Amino acid sequence: MRARSMVEARRVALVTFAALALLWGSVPLAAEQAATLHWAARVELGLPVSGTVRAVEVREGERVKRGQVLVRLDARGYEAAVARAKARMASQEEALAEAEREAERAEELYERTVLSDHELHVAKIAFARAKAEYAAAQAELVQSELNLEYSVLRAPFDAVVLRRMVEPGQAIASGLQVTPLLVLAQDGRMVARAQAGEEVVGRLTRGAQVPVRVAGQRFDGQVRHVGLEPAEAGGYAVDVEFDYDPNRVTLRAGQSGQVDLP
Repeated sequence: MRARSMVEARRVALVTFAALALLWGSVPLAAEQAATLHWAARVELGLPVSGTVRAVEVREGERVKRGQVLVRLDARGYEAAVARAKARMASQEEALAEAEREAERAEELYERTVLSDHELHVAKIAFARAKAEYAAAQAELVQSELNLEYSVLRAPFDAVVLRRMVEPGQAIASGLQVTPLLVLAQDGRMVARAQAGEEVVGRLTRGAQVPVRVAGQRFDGQVRHVGLEPAEAGGYAVDVEFDYDPNRVTLRAGQSGQVDLP
């Protein structure tokens, strides 16, 4: 009886092992792939207006917040332009109101046959010209206010300053191509780029959760991009984006890591 129980137990164990083997064979195991870190976003910043740099508020390696002032030009010329545009706007507003009153008066006189067709036409032309000059004054004011705003360079997002190519007193000449003044990288977010074979990338979808390991630390990543063409080094590029706390760990572009691809 005891021998029969042992045989039965052995049979159950063999069946269980076979079932598990089939299950393991049908579920792909995660493959650790070497990866290289890249900035999630890297931008070269410049100013679209000309002027002399009054102040540079940041240094290389400094972390900045979105909207923080980075560079200021000497804005006195732009401030004066705004003041002139506002004065012209006020003058044109009065001229427009006067031309409108004259046009209405001319209409009344014309209906009473006191005014000729030519005189009515002249009044209407004067009113149309006043409206056009008022619109031009409005556009001038908007442009001058934009130029004043553009004289200050601000951070487009939370970032770290990679390079600083500007100093106080430097002359900036805007043209068809904006001169880079600072290079920024998004802070707290990186991309781990790995190479994977056809079988692996065939199982990947955008947004899939993929662990990233760098310098002994684990981060929760998401697949951001899977290459459609094989890379020169072989395999397809897989970009895994992940967030990290820059106050706890320092990561650099070019640093090595691993991603666990399914």
